[in-house]
Amino acid sequence: MSENAALIAVLVTDRPLCLPCVSDKSGLAADEVESYLRRVAHVITLKRGTGRCRACGMITEVFSPLRPE
Repeated sequence: MSENAALIAVLVTDRPLCLPCVSDKSGLAADEVESYLRRVAHVITLKRGTGRCRACGMITEVFSPLRPE
């Protein structure tokens, strides 16, 4: 896994984040983040759904790992 993919994985594993916040925190463009999220999804199961972004507080589409209940 590349450094950027690992960074994206760490960011979304830490807390649910929206695409703009992942982009801001990683320093990557949104389209690059989308590409890395697809790569990361091959290693960890990602949940993509509506929720509160833990960085900006907006209720929007966020990314987080699927955790067992």
